[in-house]
Amino acid sequence: MGMSTARRKAKRIDHSGSAYFVPSENRWRAQFRDATGKLRHLSAKTEQDVTARLDRAIGERDKGVLGLAPTQIPTLGEYLDYWLLGKYDLKPKTVLRYRVAIDRSIKPHLGQVRLDQLRASMFEALYGRLLHDNGLAASTVKHVHATLASALNQAFNHGILPTPLMNKVKAPKVPEVRREIIDAATIKRLLDEAKDRGTRVYVRWRLAILWALRQGEALGLRWCDIDLDTGVIHIRQQMQYFSGEGMKAGPPKADSSVRRFNADAQTLAALRTLRREQVEQKIAASQWEDHDLVFCTDTGRPIDSANDRRQFKRLLKACAGADFRVHDARHTAITNMVMDAIPVPTIQRIAGHSDFRTTMTYVHLTDEAYEAAATSVGRRSG
Repeated sequence: MGMSTARRKAKRIDHSGSAYFVPSENRWRAQFRDATGKLRHLSAKTEQDVTARLDRAIGERDKGVLGLAPTQIPTLGEYLDYWLLGKYDLKPKTVLRYRVAIDRSIKPHLGQVRLDQLRASMFEALYGRLLHDNGLAASTVKHVHATLASALNQAFNHGILPTPLMNKVKAPKVPEVRREIIDAATIKRLLDEAKDRGTRVYVRWRLAILWALRQGEALGLRWCDIDLDTGVIHIRQQMQYFSGEGMKAGPPKADSSVRRFNADAQTLAALRTLRREQVEQKIAASQWEDHDLVFCTDTGRPIDSANDRRQFKRLLKACAGADFRVHDARHTAITNMVMDAIPVPTIQRIAGHSDFRTTMTYVHLTDEAYEAAATSVGRRSG
């Protein structure tokens, strides 16, 4: 770079902005970000003058003016909308969760507050109202906190806020919930009941209870993802429900969720039977919407996730009224794999977790497990 365009940076390059000399102009320039994240520029003949101007601008911003007139400072609601527009690389369901938190929980209470008027105490008061007045679950309020933290920490990193405000805010505590896994007797009754209701129902819940498939992964499973000769099953997509749009296919939850495993012989045999039955059903149907789905309606369309949950509840009701969530089937499968002494790294891969510590949060030891451990340890003493 020639001397005519070279810039000599001053030592001051931090959150307060930066100053530099432009030889071609024989002037000093400075830059900083205002409340909208826009880069602002200043200039003067001397380093002392440009530094003084920068100090005044930063001082106004740090007092809460943020380099703008009060009428120009965005409200929290306006900034959150702006922030969410930049989340184009996230999955649609994740963006939707942020949008719900913003529109239903944040904007009605703090949406009209200007950024320079926000205080940590406002957020803690908000969490209290959401928990006690609105009756939201602690996990939902914690997601509201995570939304605010992500947005306002970005505002600080971009120079829009003078301080990392959310560092002063306590996140709501989520009480630990003890998950009950489905016991062996109920699993047998449930799968027997499912088999009586057809191969499709039987395979659907066998994959959930024995192989830990998430609901969306099971509903998104395609025949092209299964090798019916070797029994290898690939998890490559999921189905999710979107309000007003219905069920839509998309990539799995995370990169680690894209995985493969070898199904057991009984599951593989049931899959082969289901494939034959579905081909016959497709030929006989007056109309068929082909999505290559393993689990679909009588016309080939994706199964609605709510209908899938209702089916699970009906099966449980037929099993002496047992009550579990669909996701408890995944907890059950992972716990039983641990009890069967399958190595945790293998279980982690089958479950599609990126970290073994996540896998271990799905393990819920039963009284029988503790009794077996006591017996095993006792044998060592002779």
